Formats: sequence, C-alpha cells, structure tokens
Amino acid sequence: MLKIIEQYKIIGLIIISIIIGIIWRVELEYHGWHGLIWTSYYHFAVPIGLILFIIWGNLIIRIKPSKRLILNIIGIIFGFGIFYLIELSLTYTFIGGPSAMFMMMSMPDWQLNLIIYSIFVLIPLLSIVPYIILKLFKQKISILKLVLSLLIIIASVPVSIFILKLINHKGSYDIIHIIKSGIIMDHNNIRVD
Repeated sequence: MLKIIEQYKIIGLIIISIIIGIIWRVELEYHGWHGLIWTSYYHFAVPIGLILFIIWGNLIIRIKPSKRLILNIIGIIFGFGIFYLIELSLTYTFIGGPSAMFMMMSMPDWQLNLIIYSIFVLIPLLSIVPYIILKLFKQKISILKLVLSLLIIIASVPVSIFILKLINHKGSYDIIHIIKSGIIMDHNNIRVD
C-alpha cells in the first residue's frame, strides 16, 4: 500500500488541490459572488485543505511517531499562522469604503505598506518554511524540489489569469479574481514537496 502511495504522491496532491478548489468555489457561490463578500467570511476550504495536506504528508513521510506528532503540530501552527497573515494582507489590499478609509488613516503609511506588500514574502514562505521544517526533521528533499515549488507558485498567477480569460470567467481576469475564484488555490497546492 505504501509503495502505491509513494508512486502516486503527485496524483494525490492534484486530487487534494481539486477538492480544495471545489470547496472554495462552492463556498463562494453559496455566499454570493459580487464585490468583496468573499473577504468577510471564513473559508472552510483553508482548514480542510491544510488537514488533507497533512494527511497526505503523514502517508508519505516516514518518521518516528513522537517526531510525527511534533511535525504535525508545527505544520498546523504554521499553516493557520501563514493563512491568517495572508488574509490580513489581502484584506488591507482590497478593502474599500468609508470604514476602510478610517481604518487606514489610523495607522502610519509604513505599517500599512508593510501589511499590504507582505504578501510577496508570505506566498514564497508556503514552500520555503515546509522545506526548512522537513530538513530539520532530517527528511531528504532536494533543493531542486524547493525551486520547482517556488516556480510553480510564481507561474500560477499568470497561468490563472490566462485560464480565466480563456473561459470568459464571470467577473474579470485579474489578480483579485484569480484569488476570489479559487483557481489560484488549486495551483498553489500542486507543489512538488
């Protein structure tokens, strides 16, 4: 059984990615598509995706049970921490209206810019931090896999914009709509870990 899982680990990641994308989109359609409604509620696709990824990792990584428990706890803390920071950055980037103006006026420009532009540091951390954590647990992962993972994340934005334009997606085909539509969720989960 383990040999089958080992052989098809990339297919498993693709299946997880599709499941997460579907859940994200169902939530979006359920709550409503228009405007920034999608930023005002909690997306269950995030914890479900993290749990599915951790289950996948537990099937692939072979370590002692005590170390496995610590690795899972670190993974959960990192996962929810990084997604909270990404949500914060996206909220400040795309927020609008009078309440946004008052909220943004209450903080210095450097702090606002730090929050908004932190997304460019946070997204690569989705690959870099798990790589470092697995290395600390003495897992053999080549630097090439990390580089491929980072390249896939970088390429996912223009590829997603192209897909939205190609299928004449409702809304638009820009950065906010690739996040909102869930397509970028799919691409970012298809990584070579």
